[in-house]
Amino acid sequence: MRSILIIALFVLVVSACKKKNEDGFVYHFNIKNNSGVSVFAINTVTLKRYRIDQGESNIIFSNEKIDNFKIEPSSSTPLRFLLEHSDGENYSIHGYEYDLEYKFSGKAAEADGSYLNDSGQEVLFFRTKLPFTISYKHFKEKRFNISATSIQENSGITVEVLYRGKLIRQVSSPKNAGASGNINGGTF
Repeated sequence: MRSILIIALFVLVVSACKKKNEDGFVYHFNIKNNSGVSVFAINTVTLKRYRIDQGESNIIFSNEKIDNFKIEPSSSTPLRFLLEHSDGENYSIHGYEYDLEYKFSGKAAEADGSYLNDSGQEVLFFRTKLPFTISYKHFKEKRFNISATSIQENSGITVEVLYRGKLIRQVSSPKNAGASGNINGGTF
């Protein structure tokens, strides 16, 4: 009786790990395109292409894991794409143009700003009219550290940091605003 129970448990676990559908596929993914442009999900092993229009979802059946898919635009665009796991077998595609963006805004007409690199050295100092944005296509640092000071007393300034199109830090202050953090493989 004990060996029958162990065998039945083993068969149940194995069948739950790799359950094929009626067509023989092992995996299926529901991919929603939130990028704003039509894209192709391309299986890098079989080279099969699945078109997913903007705002649409597509269920892909495959013998390959999601790691073997890449996302490419259906037409020319400056966007790059990120395939993110939502939950279960659900994924979403996001489009972004820059790895990192610093956005400065506020009631002040002008602000002084500075940026420190991973070593803590000031690599950029500027005075600019507001609003103002600094964008990096390929951000190579592990940390970001940006600050801004309003030229006019108590006029208010806001610093926003966006990583791959998503707001990750926002700091507002009457005079000085700064934001810093670590970038660990795209997570914060």
